Amino acid sequence: MLLSLLAGRSYCYRSLDRASSKFRDRGYPTRIAEIIPDSVPEADDAAPLLEQATSLLAALDHDSTEIHPIDALIDRAFAKKEVTLTEAAEVLDQFDHPPVQELVGLARAAAQRPFNVPNLDYSAGPALEIPGISTTRTLSRLVGTRVRVSLTLGTSLDEVWSDISVQFGLAELASHPPTLINSLTSVACRRITFESLQATVDTGRFVGAPDSLLETFLQSDAKWGDNMVNMLHGERLIFFDWMVAHFLNRGDWINEIASLAAVGDSRPTRRVPQFVSSMLRPLAALDLSHAYRYQFEIVDAVARLPSHEVHAVVAEAEQRVISTRWPLTAICAPTLSRVLKTHMACWAEQRVWTIALATASVRSSSGHWPQTISELRLPPELLVDPCSGNPIHFVATPEKIVIYADGLDRKDDGGTPWQSLEDASVERGDIVVELKLSR
Repeated sequence: MLLSLLAGRSYCYRSLDRASSKFRDRGYPTRIAEIIPDSVPEADDAAPLLEQATSLLAALDHDSTEIHPIDALIDRAFAKKEVTLTEAAEVLDQFDHPPVQELVGLARAAAQRPFNVPNLDYSAGPALEIPGISTTRTLSRLVGTRVRVSLTLGTSLDEVWSDISVQFGLAELASHPPTLINSLTSVACRRITFESLQATVDTGRFVGAPDSLLETFLQSDAKWGDNMVNMLHGERLIFFDWMVAHFLNRGDWINEIASLAAVGDSRPTRRVPQFVSSMLRPLAALDLSHAYRYQFEIVDAVARLPSHEVHAVVAEAEQRVISTRWPLTAICAPTLSRVLKTHMACWAEQRVWTIALATASVRSSSGHWPQTISELRLPPELLVDPCSGNPIHFVATPEKIVIYADGLDRKDDGGTPWQSLEDASVERGDIVVELKLSR
């Protein structure tokens, strides 16, 4: 029995080592420093600005009059699509409120700077909350509200485009730290930016889109695949490698994880006897070995395959593990699958909007709307839906131009926006931008 126990422990640990060594053998990064940008001078760093914004938001009491202008701006813009000119003027007046004015200024300044990611402390593991990430989303929503109100009031279009550029700069800022939460924050900021772009279309003020914004979108698209790979590597290094290094190689690992998870919880925790931790450690190692294998299969597919071929690999790998009794692996699989779907849908949406920006640029420079997508002179790879691999559709009529991607269902629904479907889901319908030419 003792020999069987020792052999079982050895098998579990060797299985974990073999699974994790696949990343090293393939030449994938083994340290977080390998997948994050180089340090930048503190004077050029966006992190202090986001920390200031975080502190300012934390200082605002939700029950005080200080926070109401922010809530009013966001609620008015995102819960109620149309406001009267009088209502919009009242909302815009609240930008004179010092905290809001300061937050908008911080957003503008931060969006123009790089993020000094190497100075972030990842040593605390996956439970770490990095200051500035949720703040980035809040700032993007705030500037997005400013865009909508400015369009309603007929404010300078140059100022509107400047605010949209700030929003997209915040989305780019959030895409650098390589964790799932950072990555999803970046996607959320992009979605808010697309809402601002849609607002310019709805008001008929889209034609003057600046070429600088189009160039930024083009540059961002070129990095999208690499950002997805880095996000997957980052999640492995920060979550799985961290668990192996900090807990599985130590004695009382279950209680250490429990105490870390219970930070801020005043309730007493029930401690697990240490011999139980020792007995369960090999099983946890075997669980992690399955998770590593799944992670390797996914990151390898994302790194090596065309984006539209990744879906089938992810679905097949996920199906193999969702019924597993290994808890870490079972949690990991659907999480990565959902994040990748969210990324793919947003990537397709950004490509559709990039084509729309290029369309507006042609109209602005030539005085006429393009009738075919070839007139835009965009890189061929940009004209492909990353979800389906099919060409992005460009349908021009005398009244409108409809630009759409097939989206996650990978089929042409005739330009039916997924938002218009009953029980709207981004996994059905098309990803659509419609430009009305009669305005």
